[in-house]
Amino acid sequence: MARWSSGLIAVFALSCSTLGTDGEGDRDLPSAGVGPFRKLDGDEVLGTAPFVFADSFAHYREPAALSLSEASPDVALYAMAIQRTGNTQRDVFVRSRADDGRSFYGSQGDSGHTPPVVLEPSLPWEAGRISSPSVIRYKGEVWLYYATPAGIALATSSDGLTFKKRDNPIFVADPAVPWETDAPHAPSVAAFPDGSLHLFYAAGGAIGEASSSDGVTFTRFDPDLTTAAIEPVLETAAETPAAQLAVGQKPPFDTARVDHPCALVRTTVAGRLHVRALYTGYRNTGGVISSAIGFAARYGDRGRLVRNTSPVFSVDKHEEAPTFFEWQGGAFLYVHHDGGPSSSPYPAVAGAFAPANERLSKPLGFSVRP
Repeated sequence: MARWSSGLIAVFALSCSTLGTDGEGDRDLPSAGVGPFRKLDGDEVLGTAPFVFADSFAHYREPAALSLSEASPDVALYAMAIQRTGNTQRDVFVRSRADDGRSFYGSQGDSGHTPPVVLEPSLPWEAGRISSPSVIRYKGEVWLYYATPAGIALATSSDGLTFKKRDNPIFVADPAVPWETDAPHAPSVAAFPDGSLHLFYAAGGAIGEASSSDGVTFTRFDPDLTTAAIEPVLETAAETPAAQLAVGQKPPFDTARVDHPCALVRTTVAGRLHVRALYTGYRNTGGVISSAIGFAARYGDRGRLVRNTSPVFSVDKHEEAPTFFEWQGGAFLYVHHDGGPSSSPYPAVAGAFAPANERLSKPLGFSVRP
């Protein structure tokens, strides 16, 4: 998922955030004014709506968007894919591109094109597994953060296609942080106005935050300095008893786990720092796990994220791993969720758009390059 700083200017940079309203300055809660998003329909995509990057063989998932133009929806998409060799298979990262934000090179229907593999597991501590790519432009390069069984790792590239890995993971579990019961994963990195990079990550069913002056060495961020412990910036919602729900009110969607943060910072029209994050929220109902895309935010550079009580995108198809792209014409939200026939679904990257009441023109055609 791509993330970096963006001010409130006429042309938007790539993000994983939401298209909030800005006319009221800071009068609303930090998590207000989000979306709404609508799924892309059959007139707006070249394949099967709402999917923009799909393949029944490769199973594209966990997308991360990278802006290639400030003035148009020209975007690169990094995603996990299954690489099959004989009877073996493994997850790798591929890169694709769409000149219109929705017609991605090598997607199903784009005959003769295969998205190139840009990263594969090759180091002992990766244990053959990489996941959750996150991309950001930094120091004139493309920096790709990703998850491994050992923790969060980093690879860098001058062209966005050929990457060089760091020799060791850059962010691992801290035994002194009791809620980090598994290795940090699902990274999302955003640039703050002071030049620092902030890493949002998932661990132990919650979301934490860390900061860095060089993008390599990160120090955990404590959202509450009144306590001795380092706490998450976002935890699961409390369960609401059915008897306390209003008529027509749905129970919280993120009571089991929060994961896959997608963060962006901006400066509001009132001059305040606004830290925003999309995330995947999970709920366990009698052993059945459901998911939806949530939104949380805060004003200022410290503190917990305030959640929006309702999801910003929910289609009941195991949607996960949001990434976001804004430009002057609107905003695309990408997630992966179930595609293919209902009898044998497979993950694919779907697209949604905001403002929800606006229509997109006909797609331009598949990009001729990745």
